[in-house]
Amino acid sequence: DDIAERSECWYWQMLNLLEAGQMGEFDALLAPFSSYAERYQLVHHSFSAQLLVIARRLMQGQWSGIEERIEHTRANGHKSRREDAEGVYGAQMFQFNRELGRLRAMAPVMRRLIDDADSRLWAPGTMLMCCEVGMFDEARRRFEELATDGFACVARDDMWITCMVFCAETCCALGDAERAKTLYRLLLPYAEQTAGHAQAVCFGAAALYLGMLAELAGTADAARSHYEYAI
Repeated sequence: DDIAERSECWYWQMLNLLEAGQMGEFDALLAPFSSYAERYQLVHHSFSAQLLVIARRLMQGQWSGIEERIEHTRANGHKSRREDAEGVYGAQMFQFNRELGRLRAMAPVMRRLIDDADSRLWAPGTMLMCCEVGMFDEARRRFEELATDGFACVARDDMWITCMVFCAETCCALGDAERAKTLYRLLLPYAEQTAGHAQAVCFGAAALYLGMLAELAGTADAARSHYEYAI
C-alpha cells in the first residue's frame, strides 16, 4: 500500500509540474517514475508513465519511432485501462499526424464518417479536424452547437481544457470575433498554465490560445501580452 500511495503522489506531482510548465523538474522525475512503476509492477502507473513519455516527445518534436510507441502503448492500455486507452490513443495520434501535416490527406475519410448517420464522433475533435481539412461549413455547424448558451453544454470534466483549446482554434479559423470574447473569458483563469489532456497530450501554453482569441476580438494589447507570456 505504501508503494502504491507513493507512486500516486509522484504521479500527481508530475501532472502538476506539467500543468505549470516546469519542464526541467518534470523531466527529472519522468524516468525514475517509469522505472519505479515497472519495478513494482504498478500496471496503472506504468501505463500512465508510457503516456507521459509520448506526450513529452510530442512536445519536443521527437518523431522517430513515436507512432510505433503510441500503438504499443494502446495495446498495453487495453490490458489495464481499456476505458482510457482508445481516447488517449486518438488524442496522441491526432496531435502526431497534425504536427507532421498529414491530416489534409484524411479529408475523404472525414467526409465518409460525417455522412454516416451511425457514426459517433466527438464533436470538438471533429470540428477541428474539419477545419484542418478545409470542411469549414461542417466545422461551423458543430461549433454553433457547442457554442449554445456560452458553451454551457461542454462538460466540466478532465476533457474541458482540451475542448476549450479545440473551440478556440476553430473559432479563430472561422473568424468568429463575438464567440472569441466568450471563449477568452472561459480560458482566462488558466492563463498561466499549460493546456492539454492530462497525461495524453500537452498543447503548450494556454496563453497562446488566449492571445489568438484576444487578437480576433480586436484587443491587440491583451493579445501581445499573452503571446509574450506564451513564449
